[in-house]
Amino acid sequence: MTLRARRIVYSLFIAAFIVTAPLVIIYTQGYRYNLKHQRLEPTGTLVLSTIPKGATISLNGQVIKFLTPKTLQAVLPGTYTIRLSKDSYKTWEKRLKVKAGEAIFVSNVRLWRETMPKRLSQAIYQIFSPNPDTTAILLTTWSANKEQLLLFDKLSGKPPTVIAERPMRNPSDQIIWSAQATRALVAGPDETAIVELNQNPSWQSLSSFVPKTISDFRWDPEYDDLLYGSDGASVYRLDLSSKKITPLVPLTNVKQSKQTLTGYWIENNTLYELIQRDDDHSILRSTPLLTTNSGREMILPTNYPYKLLDQKDDLIALIDSAKTMSLWRLAGESLLPVFSAPNVKQAIFLKTTGDLLYSSPFELWTYSPKTGAQTLLTRIAAEVDQAAWFPDGSHVIFASNHAVFFLERDERDIRNQWMMMPFQDLVGYAVSQDGKEMYFAGTIGSDSGLWRLDL
Repeated sequence: MTLRARRIVYSLFIAAFIVTAPLVIIYTQGYRYNLKHQRLEPTGTLVLSTIPKGATISLNGQVIKFLTPKTLQAVLPGTYTIRLSKDSYKTWEKRLKVKAGEAIFVSNVRLWRETMPKRLSQAIYQIFSPNPDTTAILLTTWSANKEQLLLFDKLSGKPPTVIAERPMRNPSDQIIWSAQATRALVAGPDETAIVELNQNPSWQSLSSFVPKTISDFRWDPEYDDLLYGSDGASVYRLDLSSKKITPLVPLTNVKQSKQTLTGYWIENNTLYELIQRDDDHSILRSTPLLTTNSGREMILPTNYPYKLLDQKDDLIALIDSAKTMSLWRLAGESLLPVFSAPNVKQAIFLKTTGDLLYSSPFELWTYSPKTGAQTLLTRIAAEVDQAAWFPDGSHVIFASNHAVFFLERDERDIRNQWMMMPFQDLVGYAVSQDGKEMYFAGTIGSDSGLWRLDL
């Protein structure tokens, strides 16, 4: 090659470098040429992941070659319809705006199986009651003045087993598991009994040592040998081992004015009592159980009777006879109002974060104690029933118009909502702690029984 040719080649390389180097720098800094706007623009990032993995990703109707989890870089700013789909699963879709220099996270999106429930047993159940960790379920049947109590053990996978049978003119209406799930209280208009849930289940009627005037039973938060009950005036501790009954607040200390105990609970060795006074405001009275210190009384806003909906740490959700829910915070010697809501049907705290889910006949709401935000999740035409949290708090579950729905909490764009199963009658349901199965008792079509839906 001649000297002149080498100089030409060398000059071309320098020119190419001068032209391409800025483009490479601009490219590595995340800039792309926007054909629509005819200019270079900084880009954004999309971080996508699903449960389970391996979902197909579609942006504005175009399927890309990657599966979740995937981080898409250098995405031009704009609004995208993001669709995540997987064979045999329901589709997730949302419109999100990608901004220059920012990352949009679409993380741990749950994809629900597109499947039908499997019937585990055939029966018409009256009560469906899962234990605290949803590994076992107690159920009852009632026919021809005979009641059966059945236990379903999720770990064994066997159909529900009859563990007790007794003649009953009327069916029981409530089952309450003890804290350690070694016992359960079965209550009804005819009889209240304790069931020992061991290798040889046994049935013990409370009528042998508990007066019929005592009802509204609660288990001790820690010990399965201790039960509490109320006669409408006082709260009593029932020791199941010694069969001894003791008033928690000595009767000599109870004021003999016109007042009625409308609710109570035990937390951190403190007795909390909701007391209605006909001639004054209702009160919340707290009494330490391990000291001789006298209790304190906190005034509630009306003289309506109050009941406890749920409580978590220092937050208490109460409801009065006018169906107004009030949320309160216990702060030392004070009871501080947080907010109130009318026409509430139920309220339940999420164990992990303390977020509150509450429902009115046609609405679902959440409250965050961390931010103080009240959020309307949905408003529908048919009545909402049996609302509950999904175990990780990412979704809420509710029944309406003969179907069970899952509703996501992600408030960006429109919340996704999926119909999970239809039913003619629903006794109750529970989702396993790992979120993989849903169990429910009820009727689908003309078939009644206990069902499992793989999620």
